[in-house]
Amino acid sequence: MKSTILICGLLLLVAAACTPSGLNHDPAKHRETVEQSRIDSSIVVSLDTVFRYGEAYATLKVVGDLMPDYLFSTLSGKMLIEVVPSEANAGEMDSYHDYVIIDPDQGGKAFIKFDFTTLGVVETVVENDLLTPDGLNYKNTRKFLDKHPDPTKPKAPRKSQNNVKRNINSYISIDKEKSWVNQDSKIIAKFERNQFFEGDEQRVKFTVYFAGGQVCATVAFAVRQSFRVAKPEAEILTAFDNQKHYIDFDSASAESETTAFRACLKWLVDNKYL
Repeated sequence: MKSTILICGLLLLVAAACTPSGLNHDPAKHRETVEQSRIDSSIVVSLDTVFRYGEAYATLKVVGDLMPDYLFSTLSGKMLIEVVPSEANAGEMDSYHDYVIIDPDQGGKAFIKFDFTTLGVVETVVENDLLTPDGLNYKNTRKFLDKHPDPTKPKAPRKSQNNVKRNINSYISIDKEKSWVNQDSKIIAKFERNQFFEGDEQRVKFTVYFAGGQVCATVAFAVRQSFRVAKPEAEILTAFDNQKHYIDFDSASAESETTAFRACLKWLVDNKYL
């Protein structure tokens, strides 16, 4: 444990010795830093303000030196995100930051691998677009919290929830006419397909059932292929633990609705939900 702390301290001293190009504390260089952010389409911090692509995004207060806390506020002055060293996996090789979302209705805590740089923490907040000028970006903060749960809690069932015996490494096929899912020549699930709108985006939702009729999971992703390719991600809600999971598609899986659905089914099988 002492050696880990010593290594962390050395890394922080090295980081402090070098001034990252994305951080500026000199009032004389403020306009230059902001303009460079606009030209480079980059994220910078200048005089305690976070800029995205040259536009003010949020304000930042850094508290402490060795392992500081980061307090993010909206441009209107509401402090809504606190990033602090996590106690999750304390003493282990994997260390985390807690991203605490401060809100009476949508509040919670996300766990991200520890970042030794201020700019790295800032980029996590900005790239996930967690804030608006006046408050939280509720859709993005909810996804952020769901996508980064407590790493010390179990992530999946210990044994398969599906009683159908088969070779789980076999190819998964989808019978769209009968709404069946087959693996190793056996029916392992059934499904229903529906569509809905989330804002302006049309999405497809599959409810996946075990062969016996119990709900296994719901799966949702973009209907339009161009949306799936641009943002190759699916949202899966598993009935076993009532947890949301976000999985990323590879380019081949994003090509069609069937291949995207198959990728989600494979994830459910691999993680013992199906």
